[in-house]
Amino acid sequence: MISPFLDRKRISQVKTFEMLITSPSLPAINSATGGTVNVTDNLDGTYSLTSNDTITFVNIGGTLADYTQLEVIKGDTLTSTASLCNSMTGLTNFIWNGDCNSENTSSMFSLCINITSIPLFDTSKVTNMNNMFSNCRKITTIPLLDTNNVENISSMFNDCWLLESIPLLDTAKVTVFNSMFKNCYVFTTMPLIDTSSALTMNAMFYNCSDLVTVPDFNTPLVTSFREMFYYAVSLTAIPNFDFTQANDLAYSFQNCTSLTTAVTINAPLVSSCFRTFINCTNLLGVTMNNTTVLSNGSEMFKNCYKITDITFTSTASLSLAEEMFYSNTFLVNLDLGTVPPLTVAMQMFDGCRDLPSIPIIDTSGCSDLYYLCRGCATITSVQLFDTTGCTSAFGMFDSCSSLVSVPLFDFSIVTRMGSMFKDCSSLLTIPSFNTPLATEFSSMFSGCTVIDNIPVLIHAGISSFQNMFNGCAALTTAPLIDTSSIGFAGQNYMFAGCLSLTTLPLYDFSSLPYMARFFPNSGITTIPEFDVSNVTVFSDPFFDAGALTVGKMLGIAFSIDYSTTSLNATEMDNVVLGLVAAASPQVLTGPSGVPITNPLPLNWTYSNP
Repeated sequence: MISPFLDRKRISQVKTFEMLITSPSLPAINSATGGTVNVTDNLDGTYSLTSNDTITFVNIGGTLADYTQLEVIKGDTLTSTASLCNSMTGLTNFIWNGDCNSENTSSMFSLCINITSIPLFDTSKVTNMNNMFSNCRKITTIPLLDTNNVENISSMFNDCWLLESIPLLDTAKVTVFNSMFKNCYVFTTMPLIDTSSALTMNAMFYNCSDLVTVPDFNTPLVTSFREMFYYAVSLTAIPNFDFTQANDLAYSFQNCTSLTTAVTINAPLVSSCFRTFINCTNLLGVTMNNTTVLSNGSEMFKNCYKITDITFTSTASLSLAEEMFYSNTFLVNLDLGTVPPLTVAMQMFDGCRDLPSIPIIDTSGCSDLYYLCRGCATITSVQLFDTTGCTSAFGMFDSCSSLVSVPLFDFSIVTRMGSMFKDCSSLLTIPSFNTPLATEFSSMFSGCTVIDNIPVLIHAGISSFQNMFNGCAALTTAPLIDTSSIGFAGQNYMFAGCLSLTTLPLYDFSSLPYMARFFPNSGITTIPEFDVSNVTVFSDPFFDAGALTVGKMLGIAFSIDYSTTSLNATEMDNVVLGLVAAASPQVLTGPSGVPITNPLPLNWTYSNP
């Protein structure tokens, strides 16, 4: 076919290689293989790229965005057309005349963001179509190209935003399908292509948000399905693929929010299921068969809120299980088989509200059991987890509202126990744990509304008891605790809401730098004479201490509103008179109208609120 754009004079000049570019600016040749390519201005808005040499590859430069049309007049010597039109963002038309012997069309039209259609040209010798149409954002389909010899079509249509369908391409020799349709947002129709030679399908349908169904591809050799359907939010069912050779299913179905039907996957070689079903919010059930080498199950079912049944026939190699069943709110049936020693189990069952019992797991290799069973509101008891290597039990049973008792765990090397039994509103008893290294107990028993006795915790080095017994309404005796190392704000709200508590032990607050709202809304009537000589900031330590009748403080002056306490004027004056001079003026306010000047320094004032 002779181009209508060629004048008669140029037709008579036979070339071995010739292209025609329509552009307002002069094209450039970055490189050419096999000889020299010359650029001629035709003075009609077109430029001829010609050569009498055997050109096998050419890389076109210049202002690529200016090129609106590229016509190959004679290109049969080219063995590679890789990146031929790459980044020609203004290109709207492409023409190929005559034979094409290219074996490589990778990135040939990549970033041709304004081209709307691709002509049918000879691709019978092509083996590599990687990224061929990547970022052709306006094409809706392609012609039936000859893909008989193609082995790699990874990212072929990556970011083809308006692509709706493709013809039934011959993919019998293709081994790599990675990212083939990645970010093809409106792609809806997928033919049953031949995938019998496929080895990897990573991110093949990544972010294909309108894709509803996919045929049951033949996948006997595929080793990785990583991210295959990531964010395919309209996909309604998992195809019946052969997963027997797969070693990686990480992210495979992440955010497939339309999946509902229970699925069975047979994957004897899979080692990673990291985030496989994360955010599949409507999925009802999964059975994983023969997963004997699975080692990474972290976040596998995270946020599968509606899932009710999960079964593993084997977890013999499982090691990483962080957030594995996080927020599986309706999960009732969970079978893990025999679990080997885990190394990571943080938040493994966090948010499994309806799970009736925690499966037997081996935590001997775990150093952190952070929020392990938080929100397991149905369990009433737990196994004796192996905690000999655990240094943090923070929030381990937080919000286990039906939990009645726990066994005597070995916490001999634990340092963090904050929020461990927070909001365990049915908890009746606590063993006397050995916690010689623990330094942080904040909110440990907060919200344990029915427990009436808590064992003594005597050892130095504890820095925080903030909210430790907040809301322990049935607690009648405050445990004796070594508070000599308490840190900034370490006692805030420590006994708030302890309605049955009437007095406190003589805690050592001599190193406490800050004191605030110690026991609001509690039943405490009497406090001993705490040494607060190192407190530099007092912020309403008796706030809402409405039951308080007798109290004294040894230490520096402080600003405080006593209006919520029932201390009478004389008792209030005794509290104030027990204070030691401060370096700077302080203001004390209270219900007593009796001015106090002795033994307080002259730079202090005492006023009625």
